[in-house]
Amino acid sequence: MKITITITLPQRDRSYDIQMEDTQKITDTLQVLQDNLLLFRHAEQIRTVREKETGRQINTEQTYEQAMIYSGAELLIYE
Repeated sequence: MKITITITLPQRDRSYDIQMEDTQKITDTLQVLQDNLLLFRHAEQIRTVREKETGRQINTEQTYEQAMIYSGAELLIYE
């Protein structure tokens, strides 16, 4: 199922709304953002992201489905 989430980089004061399949790994999303938007230099080194609403740390090797990330979620990425 497709989900739409917000990826936020707090240190750069930037947010992006993106859509992907819930079966995609979070790390794959980060790699695509690195390749297409040049957001990160080392996306493969980002091991966790933080869900804004709950504050929980999420392993980037999980899929969105495994991490229970649903449409409307906002993920904070700290480089």
